[in-house]
Amino acid sequence: MASLWGVRHNNLFYPRNLTSKGEYGQYDLTSKLYIFMKRLGQDYNRVMLMDAEERDMIFEMEMKLIEEEKKDGDKLKNKN
Repeated sequence: MASLWGVRHNNLFYPRNLTSKGEYGQYDLTSKLYIFMKRLGQDYNRVMLMDAEERDMIFEMEMKLIEEEKKDGDKLKNKN
């Protein structure tokens, strides 16, 4: 089945977003790098040298924080 999918889509492997586990598996590495560089002030080299599992864990923590900040902002907006 995987071979048939690959031939049809001209790809050897499934896209990472289809194979990733977890709540934030749909984000590609570019999106993760943007979050690390913009929100956490990390440079590209440092992020790329991180262990992939550690990078994913920190990314999930940051995404949960972003969601909480959004909820708090929505509550404050609705309160006013």
